[in-house]
Amino acid sequence: MQMERRTFLLWLLGGGLSALFPSWVQGAWAQNSAEVQFYVATDGSDSWSGQLPQPNAQRTDGPFATLQRARDAIRALQRSQTEPWQQPIAVLLRGGTYYLDAPFVLEPEDSGTATAPITYRAFPGEQVLISGGQPISNWRPALDSPLWIADLTTQNVEYLDFRLLRIHKRQTLPARYPKSDPNNPITGGWLHAQWWGQPWEKGNLGETVELTAQGDRLEWQIDVSQRGNYHVWLRYKNPLDVAFHAILSSRDRSLQLNHLTPSPKLNWQHGGQLQLAAGTQTLSWEHQSTSTMELDAIFLTDDPQWQPDETIHFKTWWGIYDVDAPAPGYGLLQIQAEACDRAVGQVNVPIPMDIRGQYDRIVLKPEDFPTWQDWQDAEVHIFPAWGWVNTILKVQGVDTQQSLLRVDCLKDIRPGNRFFITNVKAALTEPGEWFCDRRSEEVFYWPQPGENPNQALMVAPQLKRLVVLQGEARSQQFVEHVRFEHLTFMDTDYTVFDDPTPEFRDYIRVGDPVPPGVTHPNIQSNGYYTPADAALWLSGAQHCRIAGCTFTQLGGYGVRLEQQSNQNEVVSNTITQMGQGGVVLLGDNQTQPHHNLIAGNDIHHCGTVYKHVAGVYLTTGSHNQIVHNRIAQMPRYGVSVKIYDEQNFSRGNVIEFNEIIATNLETNDTGAIEFYSGYVNETTVQQIESETLVRFNWIEDVLGVGTNAADQIIAPYLSCGIFLDGNASGVVMEGNVIRNPGLTGIQISNGRNNVVANNIMLNAQAYQLSFLQLDDVIRGNHFERNIIVFDPAQAILWRSVTSDWTTDVIAVSDHNLYWYGDASEQAITKTVITSVGSLAAWRSLGYDQNSVVADLQFLDITNRDLRLAETSPAWQLGFKAIPLEKIGRSGWR
Repeated sequence: MQMERRTFLLWLLGGGLSALFPSWVQGAWAQNSAEVQFYVATDGSDSWSGQLPQPNAQRTDGPFATLQRARDAIRALQRSQTEPWQQPIAVLLRGGTYYLDAPFVLEPEDSGTATAPITYRAFPGEQVLISGGQPISNWRPALDSPLWIADLTTQNVEYLDFRLLRIHKRQTLPARYPKSDPNNPITGGWLHAQWWGQPWEKGNLGETVELTAQGDRLEWQIDVSQRGNYHVWLRYKNPLDVAFHAILSSRDRSLQLNHLTPSPKLNWQHGGQLQLAAGTQTLSWEHQSTSTMELDAIFLTDDPQWQPDETIHFKTWWGIYDVDAPAPGYGLLQIQAEACDRAVGQVNVPIPMDIRGQYDRIVLKPEDFPTWQDWQDAEVHIFPAWGWVNTILKVQGVDTQQSLLRVDCLKDIRPGNRFFITNVKAALTEPGEWFCDRRSEEVFYWPQPGENPNQALMVAPQLKRLVVLQGEARSQQFVEHVRFEHLTFMDTDYTVFDDPTPEFRDYIRVGDPVPPGVTHPNIQSNGYYTPADAALWLSGAQHCRIAGCTFTQLGGYGVRLEQQSNQNEVVSNTITQMGQGGVVLLGDNQTQPHHNLIAGNDIHHCGTVYKHVAGVYLTTGSHNQIVHNRIAQMPRYGVSVKIYDEQNFSRGNVIEFNEIIATNLETNDTGAIEFYSGYVNETTVQQIESETLVRFNWIEDVLGVGTNAADQIIAPYLSCGIFLDGNASGVVMEGNVIRNPGLTGIQISNGRNNVVANNIMLNAQAYQLSFLQLDDVIRGNHFERNIIVFDPAQAILWRSVTSDWTTDVIAVSDHNLYWYGDASEQAITKTVITSVGSLAAWRSLGYDQNSVVADLQFLDITNRDLRLAETSPAWQLGFKAIPLEKIGRSGWR
């Protein structure tokens, strides 16, 4: 039984110290520089001295039972000395599982010193588990059912909102619908949100259908609410800049559209009037010219005063819009070209990726809608909007007639967004699944064949954090020189973020700047862009060390650093099977972590719950080193560094010698290593450069996953090896290997003064280097001494969204080595491989005057040996050898 802290301190004041520590022990500690050791064991007692590694034969003394008791003993020992404590102290935990009923908290008074650190570590050769859960036992079989039931009212399980359950060594979510598909975990086991409006409205302005041949025809089934003479407004363009003809027909009327005005850009034109009868009918557009035109939309209204340029309001640059209703008594039909029900002729109808959605509903196909009666605790795990993030929504209402769920989502839910439903007892239909009924305080479990739940270890998380080093950074009172070594941390839950502040709602939905005095939402722990639950918190800590530990079966990150935590080391740990990511750093310019070392860690298979996570996520942090880590099997980033605005900045970080394999497995618009620089104006444009070094990293197998309005899952999609998003600037990318990086090797989105030098880039599927120019921020970028291998039949070398190649955008591109297989230089230089055409055309702009197209002469590219032969032409171009043997954990000291 644990002694209350107040009672313990009073006991000390009454002379308890002499009973706890015999005089010879106190004297020896005071004179000996060797490490002082306390012991904690699952069969220990907090009334014992903690000086024995196991109970004595009489069971009158032995190890402590809890970490808290060992901490308090160290406090008492340090206070007992008249001089500052000089000896290292270690708390050795004997093997076994320690189920915490509250987080273990260390405060500044629990600090060690540089020469006398305090270490909590596993006893040599023994496995120690620090668990934030409680075992569930006393299972009984249900009557006439394969389910077993555990009554939680008779057990030490008080927190009933747990959404994870460890079964043996497997982390599990509650039963879900539809079931996950282990054979196709990325593309299988999903429902898809359906279009919420009229079928003919399904699309965006800007998504056109190209009509090239006379007789090409589009047809829509429309429903006209009232008979009338409708004005026809057309949005189209014809790049050849010639007049064209078409016929627009309804049920029994047609409108001859002769000599429509040429328009090289999308514009509205009034095409006349068409008589429409009330009711359901087919509307058709027939192309009557041999010249090409691109039809975007047809708007029909019987309101003679309605004008599209005055009433249509674009919400995004890619075509999501709002439209003002016509005057009372009039109707408006919004017909998107890509929403046609039928296309005849040589017509390719695009499938939109991003159609405007709704925040308050998810529409299902009627055949997919569950027939459940009880939806009370139901939740939806969904990738809303673009699919960059996922979130968890509570089901607030159900409309079975319309096959929709009522929700409240910060991002709009668009057609094709993938999701599943969980936390419903009726979904429990297969072995290995479970459900917690919070009202009856019972857990239901369907055992695997031959499994007896009473012989299985099942642990329900009760905590969201296990260890907290809680300093007070504002007064510079840090927790210092504390170490955790060779411990295993398990069994925490995660936060469901369903009550955002108004400022955060406006920031996410509308994109408003964060008001002055309001903490930026993305440097806090929230469920959309920075979920940041964690097992071990360094909150106002410095000179602390987390080494050789294992973090697994946890609902959040492994380690979280915040509140000016600095000069800490997170090294040589294994972080796997995590609900979120590996290591996360949070704070604004005043509170962010800085000068920390994150090295030699093995971070893999993370993001089992939240997907907008990273192996190492700096949002934000400065002057940190992320080196020699292995990061693999991540739903999004390997490493991510954020700059949100001038008050929330990351600068001077070093990311080097990391092995980053198989990332961006469930999200898109992302990179294995990613930088983001947000809000920029005329006064902040000079402040955005992050001065970050990305060097000697091995990046391989980047996927990228998205969905479209036809319920298709697209992969690879919008993925990069290294992604400089927003206005990310001042990044030096040198000596990296980027192999099979999805669509793009390196993308620079509107950034300036970035350097891409001495890298090896292999086989991006679309673009080796991509630029997105939004304004004149982008300039001064360098591309030198790189080795590029690509397939010109499938991909291009350079891509620019605007094709605006100037020396302002790219200051230097030279001394590069390009190659594809055994193709001749003549074949490659004449191939369309740049945004301006051939390599020769590219050189005519002044670029790559000294670059070479030649065989690279890798020693053994098939077996990933990318060392270069001594005769490789790369050496003559100034290429420097990359220390491949030092990349990854094996290169860590």
